[in-house]
Amino acid sequence: MADATQTGTSHGERKLRCPRDGRLMEKEQIGGVLIDRCAGCGTLWLDAGEMERLLTIKGAAARADAGRFGDGTGITMLGATHCPRDGAELIDRPDPGQPHVLESICPRCRGVLLDCGELKDLSERTLRERVAALLRRS
Repeated sequence: MADATQTGTSHGERKLRCPRDGRLMEKEQIGGVLIDRCAGCGTLWLDAGEMERLLTIKGAAARADAGRFGDGTGITMLGATHCPRDGAELIDRPDPGQPHVLESICPRCRGVLLDCGELKDLSERTLRERVAALLRRS
């Protein structure tokens, strides 16, 4: 399935296809992290560890998820979503700290697919969400 999801030769220069609308994803360097973003729908693909790194760099999440809302045409949300890196079926799980955000995780490479706006949302935890997380731990 690798041929259907990406073009290019090496991991660093491959252009991935967006699992949501099939367009090629653009690469962008944000705070030392090379992300993949769909120019059409704004979906983000973050390789293993990239989401955590972006969330620790002040303002990086907002820059990575900078209001690039597409027109929504061509987005396919029905059926299984597959990893743009290795083709594995993604597993949806609510974020532990913000359960209203659904992360799609690759069981093989541990990459994460986030819809437009979700990374920024994860970076802006409200006081209410922080208190709720603390109460769940107790």
